[in-house]
Order: sequence, then structure tokens, then C-alpha cells
Amino acid sequence: MSLTYRKIDADFLAKLPANIKSDIESYNNRMLGKPFPSGEKVIVTYCTYCPYCKKATMGGFPDEREPTFCMFCGETDTYIKVTRSLSKAKDLLILSNNTIIDVNLKRILHEQIIIIIATSMEIFLRDIYATLLNIRYIKSNLSLYERFYRDSKNDFATFGKAKKELQNELNINFNTFLSDDEIDNLNILSLKRNVIVHNAGIIDNPYISQSGQKDLAIGRQLPIIESEINLYIDAIEKLSNGLFDILKKEHEDELIKKFEIILVK
Repeated sequence: MSLTYRKIDADFLAKLPANIKSDIESYNNRMLGKPFPSGEKVIVTYCTYCPYCKKATMGGFPDEREPTFCMFCGETDTYIKVTRSLSKAKDLLILSNNTIIDVNLKRILHEQIIIIIATSMEIFLRDIYATLLNIRYIKSNLSLYERFYRDSKNDFATFGKAKKELQNELNINFNTFLSDDEIDNLNILSLKRNVIVHNAGIIDNPYISQSGQKDLAIGRQLPIIESEINLYIDAIEKLSNGLFDILKKEHEDELIKKFEIILVK
């Protein structure tokens, strides 16, 4: 699902106010079937409004080539980032089940999966945070996304802090999308990623105290099992779908306002 690009179809046209609907519809009709220099035909048209740089335009693309990144700043849509990372993790999980892979290599693959999915979750939550702040509080012709994203780095290093930031700053409650157990699982995922990256996958005192897993011993290898990885992936998918629905609605409202400014002069 692309956020930057909103397909000009009957559903979208029905949402537009009368003062801009005719202009966008007219553009859509003119572009359909128009050939690209490569000979391909333009049969899908989009209103483009980047949530990162806030630049807007209209454009057409060949069928089955849905655009996924902003043509102005090159930033890839946040939902596409997280779904592609989760897809890679699933492929690695399948690979780890290959019978010819020894125990050590399987461990390496599981550690890399934890790093990939935990990092993709962190990036996604920071994207949601910075993008919604940019939409809600910054004028449509200005963007402070990069500053919001940069300044929030330390707050999103762990899942618990990220959850608190979205609750406090954007009034988003993760319990709307996840059970308490799923929230606990994502907190453990974040802590495990930190142990793998910063302590070579060896259990330390901060992990035990923050995770509440008192039965683990300091100095032992951090346990990772396939069933828990699947739980992490499922929870991230549920959370990312719920948060993206919020972002998509607010972004579409902002897109319509932006094109009213562009087209009504």
C-alpha cells in the first residue's frame, strides 16, 4: 500500500470537494492511455503528496508498476519499508529450517532475524511518529519530518519508550491493536535485539531486569526459538496495519487540502 501516491479512481474522486474534483478528473481523463517515451502506456494516474518532504504533483504510471518512493526526495513509504523487512525475515526463517544447516548457522540466522524485525519496527514507529507530527502540527507547505525523526532517535531505541512517545505526543494507544501479551512480546523483542547487537547475544543484568525473566542466568546465550519469532512477526504486522490506517486517513485528508491550495488560486 502506497501512502505517497493516491490512485485517482472512483473512490478517491468521490471524496474530493467540488472545487477541485473536476480538475483532477480532467487530468485523469487526459492521461489515460498516454504513451511513455519507452512505449509503455500510462493507464494508472495518481495524486502525489509526500508525507516526508510535502511536495505534491499529479502523475501517471504504467499498470503493475505502483510507485513506492517519492520522486522528489526518494523516501520510500513507511509501510512498504516494514513489510519488505518482515518478508525478508520470513524467508530467512524458512532458510533456517533447512536440514543441512548446522546449529551454529541456524543461531546466526535467528539472531539476524531478530535484528531485522526489531529494527524495522523501530524505524516504522519513528516514521509514524515523525510523519504524524509533521501532518498535524506543521503547515502544509513546510516539513520538519527530518528534525522530528532525528530528535526522536534515543526515545525509539526500546519498544517501551516508543510506545510511551506515541501515547503522550499523538494519543495513540497500542492496546487498540494489540493484546497485553503481544505488547510484552514486542518489548522482549526490542530487548533481545539490543543484547544481540550490543552484548554479542550474551544475557546481561540489564536484560534480566528490564525483561523480568528472572529464570535466565547472566553470561548464558540468549535463548531464541522459532515459535517466538513468529509471534513477534504477527504482532508487528498487526501493529503496523493499525498505525498505518491512522496515518493513511490523516494523510489523505491533508492531500486533499494540499490540492485545494494548488488548484484553487
